[in-house]
Amino acid sequence: MSPIPGDVIEQVRDAADIVGLIGAHVELKRTGADYRGPCPFHGGAHRNFAVIPKKGMFYCFVCHEAGDVFTFFMKKFGMDYPTAVRDVAAKVGIVIPERPSSGPDPLEPLYEALTVAGEWYAPRLRDGADAAHARAYLAGRGFKLEDLLPVGLGYAPKGDEFAAAMRQLGFKDDRLLEAGLLGKRDDGSLRPRFWGRLLFPIHDLRGRVVGFGGRVLGEGEPKYLNSPESPVFHKGRLLYNLHQAKQAIRQVECGVVVEGYFDALRLVQAGVEHVVAPLGTGLTADQATLLRRFTE
Repeated sequence: MSPIPGDVIEQVRDAADIVGLIGAHVELKRTGADYRGPCPFHGGAHRNFAVIPKKGMFYCFVCHEAGDVFTFFMKKFGMDYPTAVRDVAAKVGIVIPERPSSGPDPLEPLYEALTVAGEWYAPRLRDGADAAHARAYLAGRGFKLEDLLPVGLGYAPKGDEFAAAMRQLGFKDDRLLEAGLLGKRDDGSLRPRFWGRLLFPIHDLRGRVVGFGGRVLGEGEPKYLNSPESPVFHKGRLLYNLHQAKQAIRQVECGVVVEGYFDALRLVQAGVEHVVAPLGTGLTADQATLLRRFTE
């Protein structure tokens, strides 16, 4: 099966009525701006499963399954990603053009490592005893943890526990190093790049995790540490929250650019969906060009 062009995937995602598609499999009722129902993944009877059309995503506040419309079909029916995209495309009447296969995406192993890393860090923030100060820090800044869980915030503990867990899951050090999840010490040994930091996952336009921004808690420098440049992470060519904000930016025909991660999250919590942030630098020409794809 030939790979699906990225612009076609975006077209399918934008055309998908996530409430209608998920609502065909989950009994949803409107609750404010969202839709709630029993979670199809952990078999709950209460309405802890939310479909959030403004963000094009779902989230369960009990089992913490989350994702976009493609993720739902993957998790619900055991599909791989291309099959889920084709299934949704068929439902919304978009024909995916066939082209000769160029083989598997050579960057897929990096996306996989980064996705799994995010899935390891997020529960650590939610439940880890060593993340209590991170939860307290968020509360001190006026954020409720349950409001931030769908965004995928995580916590990177001190020590080598993360690296050991990833190795146990079958990830080799060279892949973790290339993905920017490990770094080299002066003596050549490897350690997790993020150490005692609150982590903000950074996504590309397709919603894939491509890196992280880490805020140190307590003493330490730098205050914010991003993933290093890699085949999938280019700091000057990405905007935080754009994967979530792009639909709102198109609708209101403008975008709000703020300085940092917390500024963006604060506005999203206040109902301003069309907000993005550069990754700890001034706005670059590449970032401005990227934003202009969605608004003048």
